[in-house]
Amino acid sequence: MDESLAVPATHRRVWDFTRDGVLRSVEDSLERMGVDHIDLLFLHDAEERFDDALREGYPALAELRAQGVVGAIGAGGCTTPAS
Repeated sequence: MDESLAVPATHRRVWDFTRDGVLRSVEDSLERMGVDHIDLLFLHDAEERFDDALREGYPALAELRAQGVVGAIGAGGCTTPAS
């Protein structure tokens, strides 16, 4: 994966698109930002874990949207296939 993003030594990058991973990440983000709602939430960089993201991650986002924790959801990536 792209290691060009700075990650503090106190943190570890994890790509976990399971339901529990998504819910934990959102809970951590809400607490860190001091808010109770996220306007827009994306699954990002899921290309190498697409099956997990589609099977578990996206339904978790839909669940959060239905609960009103998230306003809008989506998925995106940063790689394109070679031509």
